[in-house]
Amino acid sequence: MTERFHILSEFAQGSSSRLALRQLSSSLPRLTDGMKQLSGAEAAESVHFYAMADFSTSLNGFRARMGHPIGGILTWGDGTVPVMPAGIGPNHCGMLVAEVGRLPDEKDLQERMSRMKENMPKVDGMVLQWDLGRKNHFLNVYRSDSGRLRVIMHCSLPEARADNRWGFGHGLTESHILQQMTTRVATRVGTGEFFVGDEALRVRDQSALYESLARRKREVLCNALFDDAVVLSNVNHMRMLDLNAIQLGCNAAFHPLRNVPLMVGPGRDAYLVDMAEPVALCERSVFLAPHGTGARATVPGDVGFDPDSCRHVVRHEGRQQYFDQLEEVFGDYNDPRHALAQVARSGHHLRETLSPVIETKPM
Repeated sequence: MTERFHILSEFAQGSSSRLALRQLSSSLPRLTDGMKQLSGAEAAESVHFYAMADFSTSLNGFRARMGHPIGGILTWGDGTVPVMPAGIGPNHCGMLVAEVGRLPDEKDLQERMSRMKENMPKVDGMVLQWDLGRKNHFLNVYRSDSGRLRVIMHCSLPEARADNRWGFGHGLTESHILQQMTTRVATRVGTGEFFVGDEALRVRDQSALYESLARRKREVLCNALFDDAVVLSNVNHMRMLDLNAIQLGCNAAFHPLRNVPLMVGPGRDAYLVDMAEPVALCERSVFLAPHGTGARATVPGDVGFDPDSCRHVVRHEGRQQYFDQLEEVFGDYNDPRHALAQVARSGHHLRETLSPVIETKPM
């Protein structure tokens, strides 16, 4: 009898989505086996991954090797079970949306960013790191279809990956304290690492602290770069939703969110969405919306991951081609209609369409 793992999918079937499904074929059994051993069969039945329209493989090599994709929410309990898988660790990535009254001069904005990099501000004594321009992080200015100017800033919290003044970091490979807190469990697909009991509660509480710091970081950076910015939304899409749920690149909350950004790609329109209708997800009522539109493969063939070489491999007509970075495999973004259709099916409202005016260069 083939065991069925719970993947509630609404994603477009692109090559990146197929690779993400393959990654879940290892991570979901590992999580299910671990939950069964640590909390019983009922807890194991609660393992679900709800895939959004932008469901795709992660650009983070460690997360990809662990079998955790981007573009959805992973649950493994009703929010009260003191067990948590290690190695997923949210990096507290998110996007801030602000309104500005005047269009900034692009050269002046670049100069402000350069000066800031040389003397980064602090939050609670923590010197901030500049990670805009890294991977898919950015700072852009848009004009809405109503004529208003919008700033969208996308960054995370690399400052807290390793152990720091607040205690253990959020990165399992960087935090020595976090590594010592794990419980190892043998599963059918290898050893799984978990936080159990008080350790799971500590990780949840520390995650809430970092989530707050990440939001404050974006506000500090935005206010330093724009004199008249008014924040409309500031939401993390990589975070712990509760003790037994994690957002892996999607917008999720127990209450409706406004002005949620849905990004497409460089040179493309973006969208602001108002959440309106929740979905039932493992004994929860959750408002969900995608944060992007996913990626498509620029090469033909079967895309997978080679654990021996720790490289991505494309197999086509008997040939194999290896890639060090997923950016080499997956190119431009899908048509945004996939994500907009999911927004409409979810009962959410498309608030604004945004056209790019200034797209800052990586720094």
